[in-house]
Amino acid sequence: MVVAVLAIVAALAVGLRGLGGNPVRGTDAAGVTTISGSWEPYSCDSNACQGYVQDGGRSVFVRFPHCPSSGYPGRNQQIIVHARRDPALGTAAYHALTCLTSP
Repeated sequence: MVVAVLAIVAALAVGLRGLGGNPVRGTDAAGVTTISGSWEPYSCDSNACQGYVQDGGRSVFVRFPHCPSSGYPGRNQQIIVHARRDPALGTAAYHALTCLTSP
C-alpha cells in the first residue's frame, strides 16, 4: 500500500513538472533568446525550415534561415537554438540566427 502511494505521488510530481516545461531558457540584453527542447518540423524546403520547439506542455514556433539540408534539425531531435522574436510570425514565434552545426 505504501509503495503504491509513493508511486502515485512520484508520477504526479513528474507529470506536473512536464506540464510546466518551457523551451524559452532566457533572453539576453541584446534581445537574443536561447530556446531548448525537442524539434517538430512543420514545413521544410530548399528556402527555409520552420516548426516547433517543445519542452513539456509548451512550445514555440521557430523559423530557420536558408541552410544546407544538413543545417536543419531532424524530427524529435533535442536542440538548442539562439533566435530573436519575430512578431510577424506570431506571438510565440522566433527567427533562428544561425543554422544548426554538427556537435
